[in-house]
Amino acid sequence: MARFTKPPTVGETLHIEVRGLPLAPGTIRWVHGLKAGFKFDSPQNIDAVFRQQQADGKIARARRFAISALARLRFEGEPFTAELAEISPGVRN
Repeated sequence: MARFTKPPTVGETLHIEVRGLPLAPGTIRWVHGLKAGFKFDSPQNIDAVFRQQQADGKIARARRFAISALARLRFEGEPFTAELAEISPGVRN
């Protein structure tokens, strides 16, 4: 399951990148409001995600930094301005 800012359509093909995994294609299986079920086209190595697990059971993520800045973004080809509240460094495997 994933949350979206705009509901996807059942049967829609998307490429999703989960922290610790490479970009992977899959299909939307169900939609309920802004939540949707996503099925990857092939099995994913989730061990890579949980490899970063800490002693308290939580999964480590990149540190976030507070920021106040405007950004110019594009969504489905349409430009818009958004306010950044925090950022974190990205990691690609």
